[in-house]
Amino acid sequence: MPVLLVALAVQALLVIGVVVDGPPQLSVGQCVRNEGTWVEQDLDVVSCDSSRAAYRVTALLDAPGAHCAPLDYVADPKYGPDEFTSACLTPLR
Repeated sequence: MPVLLVALAVQALLVIGVVVDGPPQLSVGQCVRNEGTWVEQDLDVVSCDSSRAAYRVTALLDAPGAHCAPLDYVADPKYGPDEFTSACLTPLR
């Protein structure tokens, strides 16, 4: 019986891992909207043609000394390609 429960638990965790996605990985040129605060970011990738688009990803901070423009926002690293790289978000309006 315990072996059966372990096998079922492993299968359940695999299904949950497939169904629950992590945050989107941002790339230069994409447009996003922040549904949260800047402390607790909740970024959604949206079409740049959408009225919901608020920021464009203009750079990834993946090189030493890289920085964003003065009025840009910085995305949480969890949205980067490796979860360590931040992105510069330039306001569209």
